[in-house]
Amino acid sequence: LPEIRRFIDENLTHDELKRRKTATVCYLINELKFRVGDEKDEEEEADTVGASSLRAEHICFNEDDTVTFDFLGKDSVRLLLTAKLDEKVVKNLKEFMKSSDGNTLFDEVNSSVVSEFLDEVMKGISAKVFRTCHATDAVESKLKEVAVSNDAPEYFKKHIATLANLEAAITCNHKRTISASWQQSLEHQKERLKERRKKTRENTRIYKQRVLDTNAKFEERVVNYEAKLEDDKAKLLEYQKELEQREKDGKSLEGVKKRVASKKKTISTGRKRIRDLKAKHRESIEKLKEKLENRQQRDKEMIEKTELQIEARELTRDYNLGTSLKSYVDPRVYLEWGKRVDYDWRNYYSSTLEKKFNWMDPKPAEEEAQ
Repeated sequence: LPEIRRFIDENLTHDELKRRKTATVCYLINELKFRVGDEKDEEEEADTVGASSLRAEHICFNEDDTVTFDFLGKDSVRLLLTAKLDEKVVKNLKEFMKSSDGNTLFDEVNSSVVSEFLDEVMKGISAKVFRTCHATDAVESKLKEVAVSNDAPEYFKKHIATLANLEAAITCNHKRTISASWQQSLEHQKERLKERRKKTRENTRIYKQRVLDTNAKFEERVVNYEAKLEDDKAKLLEYQKELEQREKDGKSLEGVKKRVASKKKTISTGRKRIRDLKAKHRESIEKLKEKLENRQQRDKEMIEKTELQIEARELTRDYNLGTSLKSYVDPRVYLEWGKRVDYDWRNYYSSTLEKKFNWMDPKPAEEEAQ
C-alpha cells in the first residue's frame, strides 16, 4: 500500500486532467474508504453516490480547512463525514467543482478507469481489492489487539471476531438503515438478561438452602445416633458391673457375658454408623457444592454470553457486517487467528460463506460425507 499511495500522490498534480481526477478518486477511496460509485441510471436506482460520482452538492469546504462529505451511500444510507485532506486534493476538488456544472466532478472516471490506473503500479489490483486490503487490515489489527486465550469460551471468541468484523464495516462505511423493530428486539434481549440474573440468584439460593437442609438433617441424625450410643455405653457399664458382682458371688456368668458381648457389638456398630453417616454427609455436601459451582458457572457463562450479544447488537446497530465479511475481508485472517486461539472459523461464517471459502481450509472427505 505505501507504494500505491506514493503513486496516487504523484498523480494528484499530473498535467492530464483525467489522470488527476483518477488519482483524486483513488485518494478518496484510500483515505476515506469510499466506494468507487460508478454513475447509475437515476430512473432505475436511488441516487447513491461513491467517490467517482460525487457532485458539488455533496461537498462542503469548512473554515477549519476540513472537508465535509454528505451523500447517500450503499443501500441509500446517508454518509456524513468530515475529514482533513491533503492540500493537493482540496485544490483538485475545488477545481473540479467549478467546472462540473452540477454534474459529477469526475466525469470519465469509473471503476474500470480506476483499476487500469492502479494496475500501473501493481498488477491485478482493482478498486475493490484496494478497499479489501483496508478491510482486512482493520480485522487483522483488531484480532491482534485483543488477547484471547485458547481456553476462552467459544462465545467470547465469536464476540471478538464480530468486533473485528465491525472494524472492517466501519473502515468501508458499510452502513445500514436501522430496522423499526431493532430497539424492541434489544429491549427484549435486555429483559431476558434481567430474567437470567434473577434466575441465577434463585438457583444459588435453592442450592444453599439444600445445603442448610442437608446439614440440619445430618445434625439431627448424629444427635440421635450419639444419644443411642451413650445409652448403649451406659448399659454396657451396667452389664460389666453386674458381671463383676456375679464373679464375686460365684454365680453363673454365661448370660451376663453374652449381654456384654452383644452390647459391645452394638456399640461398635453404632460407632461405625456414625462414622459412615459423617462420611456420607461430607460426600453429599461436596456433591451439592459441586452442583452449585457448576450451576453458577453455567449461569455465569449464559449471562456473559447474553451481555456480549447485547454489546455487539448495540455496537453494530447501523453497520452491515455481512457485506464486509462476504466481500471485503480476506477469510484467511480469521483462519490463521482461529489456529492461534483454537477457534474454528466456520463457527463464525454462515453455511453459505463457509462453502464459498472452503477452498482455503477444506474439510476431510469423511466430514463432508456426514
